[in-house]
Formats: sequence, C-alpha cells, structure tokens
Amino acid sequence: MQNIIFRPKYPIHPLLGLVFLISLETLFLWQFFSSKENNFELLLGIGLFGLTILMFPFVYIRQIKFDSRSFGVEKYSFQSKLIDYSDVMDIGKTMITTKKGNIPTMGMTNSVILIELFKQLISEGKISSLQIENKLIASEVLSRKAILPASVIAFILWVITSFVFRFEKSLFRDLSLLLYWIPTYFLVYNFMKINTSDP
Repeated sequence: MQNIIFRPKYPIHPLLGLVFLISLETLFLWQFFSSKENNFELLLGIGLFGLTILMFPFVYIRQIKFDSRSFGVEKYSFQSKLIDYSDVMDIGKTMITTKKGNIPTMGMTNSVILIELFKQLISEGKISSLQIENKLIASEVLSRKAILPASVIAFILWVITSFVFRFEKSLFRDLSLLLYWIPTYFLVYNFMKINTSDP
C-alpha cells in the first residue's frame, strides 16, 4: 500500500450536541457560583456534562496516515500515535482494536472506506489474517441485542423507585434513568454473553 491519508468525516449533529452541552455546563456553573445553596443535583449535572465534553477530543480523529509498515492516528488535542500493522488485533464495524488502544469508527460517515483500507492491508499480507481475532463483530451484534431488554428493565426500575422517592420537580429524576440504564445494560450484556458462549 502506498502512503495514504484517511480523513474521517463526522455528521454535524454531534458538534451541535457539543455546543448544547457546553451551554448547559456554562448555565450550571453560573448557577453553582451565583446560588447560595448548592445542591447535589447541580454538582451531578456539572460533573456529567463536564465529563461528556472532555470525552470529545478522545473520540474524534483528525486523520490516519498509512505507510508501508505502520499507521499513525492523529486526534485533535493529542500527540499522534504510531501503530504497527502487527499490533492490529481485530476489525469490526464500530471499532478497530490494536495492542496500543481502540480506534472508534462508529461516528464516522465514511467508516466503510477505513475498514476497506484495513481489508486491503490483509489481502496484501501487511496484516496477517492469523492475528485477527474475529471477536468484535459478534460482540457488536450482542451489544445491540442487549439495548432493548436493558432499556425495559431500567425503565421499570426507574418507575418503581419514582413512587418511593418523590423527585417530580427534580433534575435527578431524569438523570437517574441513565444511572439505572448503564449498570443494567452491562449486566444484561454479560448475561447474554455467558449464555451465548455456552456450548
């Protein structure tokens, strides 16, 4: 493969979401510093929105440079990471795993081109087909199947606790659904994974 530069394309709505989150974070910070009574909900909101904003530079990739022996992943706020082709472990539809970290492709509108480049490297023998674990695609399918049952269980738990703890006028009531969903999803996913792996 000749030297190739792949530039990911991302849809506009995540950037609009980032602007919205920054606006919310600014509002929450203003309330925190201007209010005499700072409550737990306000601190929770500041923490969650702030953490989400800080994750954006880790997820978005500026470009990937391919050469004869390795490829470099350049992000917007971090130093380029050079990865040898021998370090590639698996290629899925939502990410590419390597010994030096994962490359998320789920948000890219042109992710198919990137996956085709890696398949071309396999066909050229630069990436050995023996080093590819072929576990990612099955894991991605399982993760999509776990979303619906996890959402139903989390919603039921959320409704039940809403009758016990009254926070109709509370921000925490809406955020608590997410706090229920995350651990429920991981429990459902691992349960399905164990049952699927059984002979």
